[in-house]
Amino acid sequence: MQQIQEIELISSIIGSAYEAILREDSWMGVLSNLTQLAKADSGSYVLIEDSAPKIVQSQNLDPSVLDSYNKEFAAFDPFHGDIMRHSAKGVVHDRSEVDTDFIQGSVWFQEFYRLNRIHSIVALPLHNEAGLAGSFNIQRVAGRDNFSEHEIRLINCLAPHFNRAHQIMDKIKTMRHEVMHERMALETVTTPIVLIDEASNIILASQAAQQIIRREPSLVLERNRLVASSNSGDFYFKFSNQPSEKLLDRGANRKPLRIISLPLAPDSEFNKAFQRPLCMLVLDDPEIIPASLSELLSELFNLTLSEARVCIALGSEGLTPQECSDVFGVSITTIRTQIRSIYAKVGVRRQADLVRLISLLHLTRSKT
Repeated sequence: MQQIQEIELISSIIGSAYEAILREDSWMGVLSNLTQLAKADSGSYVLIEDSAPKIVQSQNLDPSVLDSYNKEFAAFDPFHGDIMRHSAKGVVHDRSEVDTDFIQGSVWFQEFYRLNRIHSIVALPLHNEAGLAGSFNIQRVAGRDNFSEHEIRLINCLAPHFNRAHQIMDKIKTMRHEVMHERMALETVTTPIVLIDEASNIILASQAAQQIIRREPSLVLERNRLVASSNSGDFYFKFSNQPSEKLLDRGANRKPLRIISLPLAPDSEFNKAFQRPLCMLVLDDPEIIPASLSELLSELFNLTLSEARVCIALGSEGLTPQECSDVFGVSITTIRTQIRSIYAKVGVRRQADLVRLISLLHLTRSKT
């Protein structure tokens, strides 16, 4: 019966740990079940903030103990000092890590333990890519026995799951931070562009693109996809690995809206935060004064002015690398370096692909 209860608790703890990836308040459920599993009197969730440990959540812990730890004794906590740094274990039990001399000369044991009637503590460290992030600490009060080897083993089997969940959580936080910066960067883009993933779902859209979508009755957002209505029926813009275009009829006395689809290279400016296959839809409205082709290339692909100049010469004017060297008065080595950079940023492998891409962007723009 006891084994069944332990298995059920372990299963619940692991589930809550992975649930905490998206809901950090689920760590409280982990701590509660962990305290119960180890037959502890109380538990705490300790995080490293500004290089100092701090209890951020607790289970059955007297508020006065929490307060004294955070205000007076956190700096003396050996779990986040010598003990944790020198231990190769997944779980650290204070009584097995230090000797009598250490205990007798330690402010932590002689003052914090005695004042708060603590007998022993087990710490289960949580790690992230940057190192120690914190730990789950579970405590037993004075008068109780030490944690048994069986209880330590039970806690230790959870360590890989906690560490993995914490790593995933940190990765998600980093990605959210990068996406926020990507969104802020996209707001400054004057070209109407929409980024879609392999499932054709919209990831981001520039302010200029959002304005066109709101203004054009034939363009709607449906289930996070860009859908166009026409006389021949509705269709949604799909992810594509090849450059393409579609003309959207807007009725009499209006020029069609061109939707240019361009696959994004992993190294492209707009794909740095995602690093996965994405497609960029350029909403080319001939009723809006367009940017020059060089400005468009610089904005869409983060090309330098020199790279944009070479890109146009290769893709629009049909020049060879040697002819570019002669026309621009730079060495062939420099031109070849710029071409490699252009191909990486634009996401093409040969000049013919570059010509195809430039021809799509060049129809309504000057060569400047």
